[in-house]
Amino acid sequence: MYDESTQFSLPQAGCEYQAFYTGVLTEENVGLRVITEVTEDITYTNVTWNGDNQKVSAALEGTLTGEVKRIDLGFSAVDNNRRATLENPASDSHSRVSGIGQITGWACSDLDLEIQIYVSGYGVVERFPVPHGVSRADTEEVCGDALNGFSAVSNWNRIPQDSDEALVHLVQQGKIIATASVQVVHFEDEFIRGAEGSAVVYDFPEPGQSVTIEWVQGLQNFVITEFQE
Repeated sequence: MYDESTQFSLPQAGCEYQAFYTGVLTEENVGLRVITEVTEDITYTNVTWNGDNQKVSAALEGTLTGEVKRIDLGFSAVDNNRRATLENPASDSHSRVSGIGQITGWACSDLDLEIQIYVSGYGVVERFPVPHGVSRADTEEVCGDALNGFSAVSNWNRIPQDSDEALVHLVQQGKIIATASVQVVHFEDEFIRGAEGSAVVYDFPEPGQSVTIEWVQGLQNFVITEFQE
């Protein structure tokens, strides 16, 4: 029925319509998110026009039917199994680092696991997720499985040039769970190209022995290429 006063067709009692929408329910403190697709079938049971207020009033009856499409668990939950060790660089001493090096260790859980490199006066200068899942049989008793090793690559030449010390934080869900203090030796360039060089280190690792070290561009560092007794 078209109503001249409202300039549109009024809904009639007994008319039906269907609405569809997606609902998201979250419980962040327990890390639960439920996504539900809902269909709502509605019937007008009474429709009246209030000329004084210039509005339509309607009574409605309806039913909801829905389907749970996805349940996410742990997206913001606190993982209590934060057992982890930062092995390289060592978390209990001042290590010297240079060039491109590995940050390694193990963690029972990979939930929101990342490395943050902090420099005094600059704050966090590097942050990156930790590739996790390397087989480590020595962690099985603690973690309940063996796939807990991690390894990440850092270019120490990216540390600000006026800083020679940094803190390497292993962070999970915003909480620092392990830290190593490192002394950084870096070059002026972030990545040196075309350089060559080698040297012999005598009486290493034992008196009368020697090793030859050679520059490797990809590592931005020297590696042992020969051992002599």
